[in-house]
Amino acid sequence: MSRKIIFLVIGLFLNLGYGSTLKAEEGPALNKDYQKSFQTSYAMGLNNKYDEAIAPLLKLYRKYPSDYIVNVRLGYLYYLKGDFKVSVDYYEKGVHIQPKAVEPYQGILLPLMGRKDYKESIKWGQRALKIDPLNYTVLSTVAYACYLNEDYKNATLYYLRLTELYPADVTMRVGLGWSYLKTGDKIKARKEFIQVLNLSPTNQLAFTGYDLSK
Repeated sequence: MSRKIIFLVIGLFLNLGYGSTLKAEEGPALNKDYQKSFQTSYAMGLNNKYDEAIAPLLKLYRKYPSDYIVNVRLGYLYYLKGDFKVSVDYYEKGVHIQPKAVEPYQGILLPLMGRKDYKESIKWGQRALKIDPLNYTVLSTVAYACYLNEDYKNATLYYLRLTELYPADVTMRVGLGWSYLKTGDKIKARKEFIQVLNLSPTNQLAFTGYDLSK
């Protein structure tokens, strides 16, 4: 085979490879309606105009009901608006669309805690922890939900895990101290409150807990 033919073959091979690479890297096309809707939504949301922030996304939702970002954004906006039921619905759709994502689970805890549905909060939180066992937001929310649901034993376990992960977190130590106190373990409770007061002498919750644990 002559050099000329060899170079032609190599050139054809490279062009085909290069062209296929470009095609693979193109990804999704820009969507002007999508861009405009989110731009408007963010601007209105920053000004606390939640109905105006929701409206353009509802138009997108009608076109793309299985769009994950649209669903979780609507979930968050309805939470900010105070419509917790609708917020939960959109976050649930987000979970179904992206079942391996922890984000929609974190989101759904907002309206559930907002409507004081602590049992559901714990249930959804535990599902999230199967995906991300060390997630701070979920762990702290589940711990607090257990405490508010008067499940002090499990609240203690969750707060204990948090303080193991974040030993200097004063808020989590206060939660652990009060959980111990509610289970009747004043010695462990007092130890936690002392550690908090050493770091934050004006912490009223720790001071009250310390006084009760004497």
